[in-house]
Order: sequence, then structure tokens, then C-alpha cells
Amino acid sequence: MLTLILFTVYTILLVYAWYRLVRRAAVPLSAGETALAMAVKIAMGCLYGYIFWHYYQGDDTWQYHHDSLEEYDKLLHHTKQFFYELTPASAIESGNTALEKLQVYVMNLEYRITVKLLGVFNIFSRGSYYINVILFNGIVFWGHYWLFSLLVTLFPAKRKWLYMAVFLLPAPLFWLSGIRADGFLLFFTTLIFLHTYRWLHLQKSWSVLWILLGLIGLWLFRTVTVGLVIPPVVAWYLTVKAKRQAALAFASVYSIGIVLFFGTSLLPGPVSLPKVIAGRQAAYFALQANTRVPLDTLQPTVISYAKVLPQAVNNTFLEPYPWKAKGLLQIATSLDNLLLLGLAIALFWLRSPAWKQSLAHPVCISLLCFAISLYLLIGYMVPFPGAIARYKIIGSLFLYCLVVIAARKRDVNETNYEKK
Repeated sequence: MLTLILFTVYTILLVYAWYRLVRRAAVPLSAGETALAMAVKIAMGCLYGYIFWHYYQGDDTWQYHHDSLEEYDKLLHHTKQFFYELTPASAIESGNTALEKLQVYVMNLEYRITVKLLGVFNIFSRGSYYINVILFNGIVFWGHYWLFSLLVTLFPAKRKWLYMAVFLLPAPLFWLSGIRADGFLLFFTTLIFLHTYRWLHLQKSWSVLWILLGLIGLWLFRTVTVGLVIPPVVAWYLTVKAKRQAALAFASVYSIGIVLFFGTSLLPGPVSLPKVIAGRQAAYFALQANTRVPLDTLQPTVISYAKVLPQAVNNTFLEPYPWKAKGLLQIATSLDNLLLLGLAIALFWLRSPAWKQSLAHPVCISLLCFAISLYLLIGYMVPFPGAIARYKIIGSLFLYCLVVIAARKRDVNETNYEKK
């Protein structure tokens, strides 16, 4: 009974706090919009925990929770050790070389930050997983809001549809509301894109500090994501500051990036990016799972990556096919793939007259490039449809937003983003 009371009180307090924070922002949310968005997100976070506890033996999300109870006890009775484990000194005893020690530290830091944050939450939640869901989503909700704020600033005529895409789509909400690193990844990725816009278009120099903070956050929670966000930011910079044509700037940056990527194969193993990706694929191959998708073994060569490319595209954009889907989550993922693909196809008939102009904005190209890069990276490494669905979800959210931006809206004229 006390847990239910705390759950209700914390939800109300969080909605009220969020409304107070954003009601006077440049892109405000009404009380109703805030309550609906937060309530649905919390509900999805609870559903995430319930499904993985009852049908998937708890998965990592419940392991985080169980470990956080130990961290809560450590915080109360061994406070010095609680904070010491967040410092690089805790990794000195592991590994032989400085690079190995750094790798051990970074690999463990994502886990430690998450469980220690939950340990602090346990002070207020009395060790309840579902109340921790509320507190967790009170933080990662910023990732959704920053994406919404950025896109509505550029395309105010699409506000209603962007609200639905960012805050109410079932699949992105489900995967981004559970207690996992994915919510933090959206938080830091949208932080970078929002402040890149403010830095380059609004001349807010302090935004560079927020961009650096976002990059550090991505590095801590999933290092490989840093390599996906830097190219669009560089191309965006060239478009605005060097006055390059957007399509040419992005094409040039990504072409150079591909050459550099495969060029590192001539360097030692830890620096050879093709070898790193192939190594991560091998690590996934060593894991056990009930369902796998076809994926050939990668070699650190251009030819090998070219041969595996069709499988990578198929596995992230189309798998699992409806007739191959097993279990509730795979069926839901298959339906989400069909919805996104169907909406993209429908744009041939329902696209806005200004769709080319809208999607040519550096923000939209950046979101598109990030999404496609994320899809391909996951497709190359991961052979498990469940993991693919979760890892790619930020890219899916971005693609849904781009579909909304490109879609026709007859009752309100498109806003010329160039004035922004």
C-alpha cells in the first residue's frame, strides 16, 4: 500500500516539476501535454520491467535493480567506497597496460554509474523497482523534450505530429523508458544536436560546453556512439560556418570518414576500427540466444564489409519478418518495422511540397545520417533480433520524426527554416 501511495505521489510531483520547468521555455508544453507524455512514459517503463521480469528472467534491467540494493547499503554504511568505485583509481588493479586499465574503467563505468544512481534513488523509493522507473524517467525525459524542442523550433507547423512521434510512439517509448543505458544515450545524443543548433545558428558559444558534456556522456555509456555523432556535427559545422552546400558537406565528410575507417586497419589492433567492429561481432557470436538472424563473420577488409552489408541492412531495417517473429517483443518489433517502412513508402503520395527544402536542413540530414549509421553498425555486429530492436531504437525515433517533417500538411503553411 505504501509503495502505491509513493508511486502516485512521485508521479504527480514529477509531472508538476516538469511542467514548471518547461511551461515558459521557447517550446513550452502545456500541463495536459506534460502529464500525458510523462504518464505514458512511466507506464511504458513499468511495462518494460514487468515483461522482462515475467517472461525474460529479469534481463539486465532487473540485474541493475538487484545490484542497486547493494549500492544503497554501501552508500549508507560504506560511503567512501561507494564514491571511490567511480574514480579511475578503482581500475588500476586491473589490466597490465595503461590502455587496458582505461578500457576496464570505461567498460565498468556505465554499469557503475547506473547502479549507483539507482542506489541513490533507493533512498526515496524504499527499494522499489517501479518507483525507480519514475525517478529514472524524470531524467531521461529530457532527451525526448530536447528533440521535440529542436524540431518544433524549426517546423512549428508540425508541432502536433512531432509531439505524437517524440512522446507517444509505442516502440520508442517502450525501449527508451526501461531502466537501461538507452535512455541516457538519447539524453546525450539530443543534447549534442540541440546545442550544435544553438551554437551554429544562434551563436551561443557556451553551447560548446554542453556538446562536450554530451560527447563525454556518450563515451561513458556506449563509446562507439561517439563515432556516429561526430561526423554529422562536423558536416553541419562546414555547412553553416564554411558556407558549404549541405548535401556536399555531408557527402564529403562521410566519404572521408569511410576512407579513414578502413585506413585504420593498417594500424595496431586496438586502433584498427574494422578489427574493433569485427571483434565486437565475435563477442556477440559467443553469446547464447533463442533466435538469431543470418550474419556472416566480418573480416577487417573492405570486401568483407561490402559482402556483409546486405545482411546488415536486412537485419536492422526488416528483421524479424512477420512470419519469422517469435514471442511478443519480436512481433511488436516486426509491426514497428512495417509501420516505419509503410510510412516511408506513403511519403511518395503524401509528401509535403516543401519536403526537399525541409529535409535539406542540417538538423534533418544529421538525424538521418546518425540513424542510418546506427542501423548499419548494429547490423554488422549484432545477430540477435531482440538486441537489434533495442540498440537501433534512437535511430528509429529519428526516422519517425523525419517522416513527420516530410509529410504533407495542408491546413498550415510550412515555416521557412532558413529564417531560423
